Amino acid sequence: MDPLAEKYYSISPYAYCGGNPVNRIDPDGMDWFQNSQTGDVAYFSNLSKGAEKSMVKGWQWMGENDMFKSNKDDIANSDNTLALKNGGDFKVIENNPLTHDDDEVVTSMLLKGDKATKFMSDRGFDFKPTQQIRDELEFNTNIDHDNTKFAISTISGEQTFITEKSGYVPKGSIEDGIIPTKANNLLYLDNHTVNRFQITYTTNGLKKALNSLMPLIGYHDFRIPTVYSSPSEYPRNNKYINIFLRTRE
Repeated sequence: MDPLAEKYYSISPYAYCGGNPVNRIDPDGMDWFQNSQTGDVAYFSNLSKGAEKSMVKGWQWMGENDMFKSNKDDIANSDNTLALKNGGDFKVIENNPLTHDDDEVVTSMLLKGDKATKFMSDRGFDFKPTQQIRDELEFNTNIDHDNTKFAISTISGEQTFITEKSGYVPKGSIEDGIIPTKANNLLYLDNHTVNRFQITYTTNGLKKALNSLMPLIGYHDFRIPTVYSSPSEYPRNNKYINIFLRTRE
């Protein structure tokens, strides 16, 4: 039921958008946003890509209107349906108080914490790191078998990751690559580096299959990273990361 029904006695209180949901929308808006630090999700029918620049720190554009629809007729997963079904609200902006012909209906929704991650999980998305500081110490060992062409390559050492930003990616995604945000790593030894990386993901089946085959062809990385889910969780107990933060910020 329209919460502003008392203002429009000529319109049924059960008529969403005054019975005209096609025309009373903003065709340049209706986009989805995510918070890279908290995982919160928001929808605004009157905002589009670029609006995140005016939001508080952490908000990023996530996708355009109807990003969750499986096809154009999938009304159950349309923006307005999802927003109102998940606690969203709408208000009418009067552009012409006399006739209401040009009134704009603005729909909005904000989901926080577990509600946001569940909402996205139900639609096939996981919240994964997209930017991390990584301290990596690497020792490589190669063992060749004299009588065969088969060789074993092992990696040992230490890894410490601090997640600075995260984002929603399709379920089943694997890490596809890391892109340094600084031109050069902070290098201590040939096998010890610290840097900040952007992380990309893929759902490519071939790449996932190749990753699963690496141990079978003799490649083993025995490092188990220590991962901090946010900078506030990092106890500042790693001198190499501390130097990086002091010199590269």
